[in-house]
Amino acid sequence: MARRLSHLAALVALFLLSVPTAAFADYSVQLVSPENGVVSGSTEIQLRISRDRIDPSVSQARVRPAGGGDQHELRCISSCDSRSPVYAFDLDPRRGEPFGGGPMANGPFDIEVLISRAIGEDQNLGRRTLTLRVPGSAVSGLSASVEEDQVRIAWSRAPEPDIDGYRVERCRGACSPAGDWTSRGDRQAASASSFTERVRPGGYSYRVVTVRGNGGDGTIETTSSSVTAEVVAPEPDPTEPRAPGSPGGDGDADGAPGGGSDTDGNGSADGSGSGDGESGDGSGGDRDGDAAGTADGPRRSPSRSLDLSPRTGRAPSVSLGRGGSGVPELPGVGDIFRGSLDYGLDDPEAADARGDAPAPGDDDEVVLSAPGNGAGSFVGRLTDPNRIAVPIAGGLLMTAISLHLWRWLRVPIV
Repeated sequence: MARRLSHLAALVALFLLSVPTAAFADYSVQLVSPENGVVSGSTEIQLRISRDRIDPSVSQARVRPAGGGDQHELRCISSCDSRSPVYAFDLDPRRGEPFGGGPMANGPFDIEVLISRAIGEDQNLGRRTLTLRVPGSAVSGLSASVEEDQVRIAWSRAPEPDIDGYRVERCRGACSPAGDWTSRGDRQAASASSFTERVRPGGYSYRVVTVRGNGGDGTIETTSSSVTAEVVAPEPDPTEPRAPGSPGGDGDADGAPGGGSDTDGNGSADGSGSGDGESGDGSGGDRDGDAAGTADGPRRSPSRSLDLSPRTGRAPSVSLGRGGSGVPELPGVGDIFRGSLDYGLDDPEAADARGDAPAPGDDDEVVLSAPGNGAGSFVGRLTDPNRIAVPIAGGLLMTAISLHLWRWLRVPIV
């Protein structure tokens, strides 16, 4: 009986040795860390590889992207001599390590796990999925430049391939990260690297927020450090006409500094006249309204208007004379004088007697002349019938009449 049992045991042993070992292999792989499979930054990925008691031990474990690529060897970190050793590798999605290729896009990332056994060929244990939800990198090289009233913010873009765009934020003064930051304009495209806006004088802080999809329906935001910009008000040019709303200037429509307002008010040279035009401190009613001043200066007819509207390249012009729309009267002068006061951009200038622009070298002149063409020149005065021509013509006529009478009457000359 004992001899038969020994023969049976020998047959079973021969049978087991003749069957390929792979037929009994039952290896499995389990993701140990991170447990939820979500990678939000540089993470150590841990895999537990299990085998049955009769299976050969694992001599090496490797991983590679499911889409293909080089294999990367894992290191055993615990229970290396047991039937369930734990292997690990470091995954950095921002660099793409250990697989190379640069930053990795957010979303599912599948890896293949392969093992080498003490006996038999290599075996692929299948795929394991990791979900990448890594914030985008903060922009680098953030800078601010100022030109007049414009601020330009520039930056170097984030390296991730799936950036949704950038949001520029601004805060008054030097602000902390918890300051009162507000978005400026629409979200900038992923290809954008600068932003420009016009602002009032003052100090500002700017920062840029990187917006990246999280691999699903949401987004992840990363805020950069901040930079400051100082916008300085320009120095006033004393040679330029005073701007609307400035002291002594015309009131503007916004009620800006200088006392301008958009209501129908009273305007005069000293601010005490009345009329329907806009008003500002130290300014008269505007050209569209009728105003009557109460200053000690001359009054103007309600039917006349003084055109003080700015012209391109030149300051306002004032004409003096009688009658006509847009021409004020000089009390006590009447029809005697007519002319113009024409002020240039820098120095006062005057029109010539015909109302043309002054010749070079004639700056700072005021021409007052009698009505008519060429009234301000010597020839004009010589041919002016009110001055010389009429008296001379009258004298010649009287002389001719006297000669004819003398010849007709034959009056002797004593």
